[in-house]
Amino acid sequence: MREEFSYEPESEKEKAIKAFIMECEANDYDRLIQLCDSLAADYGFVILEKRFVDVVRRYGINEEYVRDWESVFDIKEYFEKQAGCSVYDLLPDIGRTTLLNPKPWKPGNQNRCKYF
Repeated sequence: MREEFSYEPESEKEKAIKAFIMECEANDYDRLIQLCDSLAADYGFVILEKRFVDVVRRYGINEEYVRDWESVFDIKEYFEKQAGCSVYDLLPDIGRTTLLNPKPWKPGNQNRCKYF
């Protein structure tokens, strides 16, 4: 059973949502979205380790993160085998953006984008 859904929902709507999610199987598209989320910071693409540290700086750490990180590394390796090269080679400016060291993003940080 997927640990994140080990609780027992109370309402019929929540039970239906849980049943639907438990029956879903991740496909390559789902895995690619997970990988992309793990490679993207608000200032560009970064290596996975940089992104993971960024998240820990903002939210703290718990033991589930390490398990999740291992899954993301597995997904990265899967796509690297498919592509025949490093995922990092496919991302523009990843070397430059990985070396940037901005302050962690916080909600309400108005100077990031003029549209938000």
